[in-house]
Amino acid sequence: MRAELDFHRDVAKACDEAEAVLLAGPSTAKSEFIEHLHQHSPQTFKRIKGIETLARITDHQSLAEGRRYFAMANRTGPR
Repeated sequence: MRAELDFHRDVAKACDEAEAVLLAGPSTAKSEFIEHLHQHSPQTFKRIKGIETLARITDHQSLAEGRRYFAMANRTGPR
């Protein structure tokens, strides 16, 4: 449990400077991280622009998915 809390804290800190956040991953992992952000990093929580369920993918696939998502969001407006 402590390792998970540390991981969530580290990821939230990495998102501190982001203008927009796409949260992607397995369903339980996303839900747990959303709860962490809501409780411990409300400013980052407010910048979540999308939530996508994705199976285990590589870092390159993850980056490509983020680019695809935000390119689509920019074309279609707020989601």
